[in-house]
Amino acid sequence: FNTNFKVLRPSEIPGMMPPDWLTENVFPEQGVCVIYGHSGVGKTFVVLDHALATYSGRPFMGHNTVKRRGSVYLCLEGDVRTRLMAAALSYGIPLADLDTHLTILEGALHITEGDSYDQLYNTLVQLREQHYEIGTVYIDTLAQAMAGANENAAEDMGTAIAHVTALAREFDCLMVLVHHTGKVAEA
Repeated sequence: FNTNFKVLRPSEIPGMMPPDWLTENVFPEQGVCVIYGHSGVGKTFVVLDHALATYSGRPFMGHNTVKRRGSVYLCLEGDVRTRLMAAALSYGIPLADLDTHLTILEGALHITEGDSYDQLYNTLVQLREQHYEIGTVYIDTLAQAMAGANENAAEDMGTAIAHVTALAREFDCLMVLVHHTGKVAEA
């Protein structure tokens, strides 16, 4: 075949290597995942719980943590401080112990815009150069990361996913997008 696509026959699937897991059978070590749900159901607590599980090596929701890695959390909506303090307390982890394993970034991100994407990319490069661990990057929320873009437009969402996928590849990390259900779906 003369194509950029990997051609895969169904009969080849059983012989393929399974993905390398960050959290067994839940989160791969590298790629893009979405935590999706209604407003107020605890999506931020889920990602903070995952960040602390991968830091501590403890199970995440009954699944073994295979790799212990650091995280970057982009807080684009709300206040993460009280939630993080509660999660760390439940794990018995002093906040100071997390300083080189969990980096919190606050501010604005417009992932569909080149300048804003470049700014996030450069921030991650600087963190890596300063020996901060970048195993998982959580973007909370995708809607805030796409401010000014149309979440329902294939072009805008395609650009966002392409940028997030590029970051996952460049930093060999897992990108986790926190996303709300639509207003109609919540009604």
